[in-house]
Amino acid sequence: EPTQFIHARDLADFIFRCIEAKTTGIFNVVGPEEPCPIGELLGTCKRVSGSDAEFVWASEEFIAEQEVAPWMELTVWVSAADGKGMLQVSNARARAAGLRFKSTEEVVRETLEWAKSRPVEHEMRAGLKAEREAELLEALSGS
Repeated sequence: EPTQFIHARDLADFIFRCIEAKTTGIFNVVGPEEPCPIGELLGTCKRVSGSDAEFVWASEEFIAEQEVAPWMELTVWVSAADGKGMLQVSNARARAAGLRFKSTEEVVRETLEWAKSRPVEHEMRAGLKAEREAELLEALSGS
């Protein structure tokens, strides 16, 4: 499945570019240039972080049965039924107005650096908690 995301600095640069050029209008400010398959994004995360993670793929039916919250528990993912096309919008107008993107590698690297700079007690609001991930993996192996 394709996904889209944008680095906050790319968004900020675009906003400043528009302000300076007095550009107005409605833009789909998403990246990368073309939607990125989620497996490719996760592979980049694994490579850049040096992780030894193993990916376990689950069907949308399984995810729905387990009541996994799209976007909040599984970040950068929504079901095709709920968000068909949501993560495949055209950013051509924004690119024509000056939107530029860091590479996916840079986005991952800078996000990891930011994550490491947070206080130890900082709790992420999105993403699977370790206990929930373990429950899902157990349910998946039993199905």
